[in-house]
Amino acid sequence: MKIKSKFNYKILAGTCLFFLMIFCFLFSASSSSAQTSPDAIAIRVIPNSKHYSPLRWYREEMKFTGAPQSLLVDGYEAIRDGRTVYVNVANISDNNFYTNIYLISYNQQAESGTLDIFGQILSHWKFNTNINENSSDKCFTPPAAPVADAKRCRIDSDCDAGQFCSGAKAKIVRDTKRLSDLAEIKIALENYKKQKGFYPKLSAGSYLPNKTISTWPSWQENFSREIGLSPLPVDPVNKLGNCGNNRFDKITCWDEKAKEFSGTVSGGNLVLPAGSKTMVYSGSDNGLKYNVCAVMESGYVTDLAQGACEGSETVSYEEIISNSLPQIICPILRGYPEKPFKGYISASDPENNKIIWDKIEPIYPSASADWTNWQWYSGNSFLKISPTTVANQRELSAAIAGKIQNYQYKVIVHDEKHSDSFTEKVCSINILADTYCGDGKIQKPNSLGVAEICDNGASNGVVCSPVYDSTCTYCKNDCSGLSTVEKTQWCGDGIKNGLEICDNGVNNGVVCLPAYDSACAYCKNDCSEIITISKPKDVSCGDGVKNGLEVCDDGADNGAYNKCKADCSGIGDYCGDGIKNGSEVCDDGSNNGKIYYCNTGCQSANYINVCTFPLIFPCTFPGDISCDAGYHLNYTKNGCTRYTEEICNTTVVTNGAYKSTWLGDAYGWSSCNVVCDVNYPNVSCNSGICVCVN
Repeated sequence: MKIKSKFNYKILAGTCLFFLMIFCFLFSASSSSAQTSPDAIAIRVIPNSKHYSPLRWYREEMKFTGAPQSLLVDGYEAIRDGRTVYVNVANISDNNFYTNIYLISYNQQAESGTLDIFGQILSHWKFNTNINENSSDKCFTPPAAPVADAKRCRIDSDCDAGQFCSGAKAKIVRDTKRLSDLAEIKIALENYKKQKGFYPKLSAGSYLPNKTISTWPSWQENFSREIGLSPLPVDPVNKLGNCGNNRFDKITCWDEKAKEFSGTVSGGNLVLPAGSKTMVYSGSDNGLKYNVCAVMESGYVTDLAQGACEGSETVSYEEIISNSLPQIICPILRGYPEKPFKGYISASDPENNKIIWDKIEPIYPSASADWTNWQWYSGNSFLKISPTTVANQRELSAAIAGKIQNYQYKVIVHDEKHSDSFTEKVCSINILADTYCGDGKIQKPNSLGVAEICDNGASNGVVCSPVYDSTCTYCKNDCSGLSTVEKTQWCGDGIKNGLEICDNGVNNGVVCLPAYDSACAYCKNDCSEIITISKPKDVSCGDGVKNGLEVCDDGADNGAYNKCKADCSGIGDYCGDGIKNGSEVCDDGSNNGKIYYCNTGCQSANYINVCTFPLIFPCTFPGDISCDAGYHLNYTKNGCTRYTEEICNTTVVTNGAYKSTWLGDAYGWSSCNVVCDVNYPNVSCNSGICVCVN
């Protein structure tokens, strides 16, 4: 539908127009110095399709790493980082729900009047002016419904602690918070799956396997610990509906004795008791899929793909485009005791209907007569109301303001299409001393007797954000002194920040030493550059010098036979490595040079006793073996040996003599060399056995 895009622009344009109205009004109401001020306050509206919270958007989209201050603007979540405020706001268009990030900021070195205007804009900014307000918008304590005489409200902050507003605007604000919290949970779930390969199964530790609700203990104890998000967000209301029977716990709707939940399970997902406002996680048995949702109540977020659990409310398009009540814009007016008072308030109507100003009446003190020492203009029993040249603006005035005090009054208006529906708002007048903490000027002392050390006007107490490599100071709320915020980013903190090219902490500026055969780099003292030191040309494998972990280095000969390996890790092929390489005839490693093995030059066998066959010892006996002249078969040697190399087996006999045995003359041996003890010098041999005798 074409109306959709037009309606979106209408909403944004209406918001910006409202901002400009406040801006112009406040400047016109300021001092003459403010009217000629070069200061500016700017606003931007940026789509937030992922429904991020202001803090998540600040870090993910802006890539900032600071610690901004949290606050609320017209009930919506917001953060403030120095001169800029980020607000996550829902816009309703053509029965669709959109979230945008509103950025509002002022220029550096702004005057105190500009800071005061900035603070008042934040205090009085109203969103969703196209959403109806009516008399049924009341405060209530869930799960009970609002009662007839309950307090009127627009957003939750209008209600007492523990209560919530039933109005359409309040529901939109709560759904916006639900969507941003669900976005945080989904990010944690995806990070969990990247590490584990599956989503949390919650097979144990919860009332029902694979399921948990934000009112169950397992939500914070098991689910939060599992996905590493603590504390885990909960629903803004976080109440289950009527559990249906007293046997169920009112908070969890769980019957511990029967092990039963008062809700039902449909398609693997939990269906909560009617009227519930909680978050729900349901995982599959294998951990390959999950659903996480909340019970939405604005009526514009309605299906599970958007994050809406079954039981979420719906709304018709006609409700959106119906006529809206006018909005009252009343900044905190200021005056001084015993001096004439003048201030300005205004109103606006979303459909530009004519506004009727009904009345202004005192609230605190409760009667105009109790506004001590105030003097009214002739013919007026209270503040005089006068039109101005600005449309829908009214001037409030009194002849003389009363004593130092905060006064409250109620403004009541309606538009020409609402003769029976009114907009009411309680506004304030702050009667201050001539000089006071917060007027932007340092007095020692001021009219209240306080010796001010500083005074930054509306920015008193607003924590500053240090710029790179600097501290910053801000004035305390009571003007008693400056508070210092230490610098959080600087060259040397070990974190690459801002325009830094590098940051190695205490090692900045420390010249590195290249490792063997490598280059190295180090960060300059001022983090502006990475300095690279090339690897030395004369310290590498192949330079002919043994360096570092090199075992050897033969320079250009590396890799050649009997030289160092090409990578200098050890000697390459050589005679004695046990491997026949190149022109080697043989290579028996450490046995080279021994009898019956290769010679030390690896060029021939070192066979002293050369048999006709086989050439390589040991020989096998018996067999067809013949030995060359001068050699004999030898069982002990398993080969051919000379007579002179015979070694007899010698044992000691019982009579103390030695005897030696050999194979005998059957194999052509004539004798065995026997060495006898001096006490038995004679040798007697018989049938191959030699005995030493006296």
